[in-house]
Amino acid sequence: MIAPQRRLRSAILPVMGVVGAFIWSASQGTGQQEPTDARCKLAAAYSTIIMVPDGQELQVDDVSRTDLLSDVRACVESLLPPAALTTYRDTDAKLGGPPDTASQRQQRDLVRIEIAALVSPDVSIRQQRVVARRLAGGDEAATAAVRGQKADELLKVLGWAPPEVKGQKRDATQYVAACQSAGVAVPGPLATDKGWSQPKTLDHEVERYLILNAWSSVNVWTYRDQGGGYCVMLKREKAESTGLPPAIGTICVNANESHACFFDNVVPEGQSDRRLGFEEFQSTAFSSLIYPLDGGDDCSSCHVGSNPFLVDPKSDLGTTVRKMYSKIGTVTSFTFAGFDGVSGSWYNFDSIKEATPGTGCFECHTLPHVTKGHRFCPTIAWKAANTTMPPGHWQKKPTGRRPEFWPDSRGCFDSSMADLDSFFESMRQIRSLCDGTEIPACIIVDESRRQ
Repeated sequence: MIAPQRRLRSAILPVMGVVGAFIWSASQGTGQQEPTDARCKLAAAYSTIIMVPDGQELQVDDVSRTDLLSDVRACVESLLPPAALTTYRDTDAKLGGPPDTASQRQQRDLVRIEIAALVSPDVSIRQQRVVARRLAGGDEAATAAVRGQKADELLKVLGWAPPEVKGQKRDATQYVAACQSAGVAVPGPLATDKGWSQPKTLDHEVERYLILNAWSSVNVWTYRDQGGGYCVMLKREKAESTGLPPAIGTICVNANESHACFFDNVVPEGQSDRRLGFEEFQSTAFSSLIYPLDGGDDCSSCHVGSNPFLVDPKSDLGTTVRKMYSKIGTVTSFTFAGFDGVSGSWYNFDSIKEATPGTGCFECHTLPHVTKGHRFCPTIAWKAANTTMPPGHWQKKPTGRRPEFWPDSRGCFDSSMADLDSFFESMRQIRSLCDGTEIPACIIVDESRRQ
């Protein structure tokens, strides 16, 4: 969900200049539009793999893993710029390991994805590498694949180094200290720190959450420290019959929201990690939680722009977050605190457009300059445009198939969306950014009038 803006400030996408006439045929319908390349359909979140844009959790088995890794490999190849693609192909041609069995083909594709992330700095490709490693079984699987394909020396030339083993990475206490140095609030345990609010139940709006539609129960807590920094913690649970621990995510910021830190209810455990149940989490210090880069999720896949909070402004969660906003200053792009240039650090984008009255989506949302293929496009922007944005349009749960509120490659929308025409231009600009190609203004010729 898109965060509500303080003083018309919120996270969404950058603008690309697209102008021109809009001519509409009342009978014209454009049908379903894919918000992203069909091969780039996966994202890593909540220690699992998510299908985008529908937000469903993907169940991976030995049979599907080969095809899924092949799709991710095709995705990163489609995102490589020409010069990087040439280096990628030259390196790929030198791989020496066998690609005969299904396991070996998985290794080959995993190595190719590692190569793509080495030859291009594109954050969208790095996001897909996170997905690939999780599909394969973790960072250790990437190391095994490189060695199995006899590609150690070949990739080292490009700067590759074996991923560090979980439990041997950075001490999370250093992350907490860096967050505090940036003025970010870091609370004590939920059970003992009196700064925490009482929980608020959000079960009645569980269907409004964009990622993973399987939640059955949601609660929110807030926290504010003496320096003005604050935190919002969301606990999401699936049905009790699953027996799975909840996903408890906490986002904390400093007083003017220029720096943010992220915490999850996961702790390192030997060579792996473990998600805590709620009872155990309540008494756990935040400094004992896993260092974010060791947890496997890339929160910057979605949380980018001027505001780290992604919520529907008309929801009770959105109202809760807005009440926490500071009254001092504004920022156009927050910084992920606590990483200090560590390899693989999360990356935010500079905003290139401020909210401007009378500009459709940009009436309330500022624009971070995301790149083509970035998970923010299908996971947040497209999903929000078809479930919660613009406010008041998608209140009723749809029955059956309906046209998507997303322009096709001609810049046209389904005729049933005509009452949203004030948003069309900004939506074309958003898709232009997500596709990396300028989407034209819609000009439709009535074929019945052709001679």
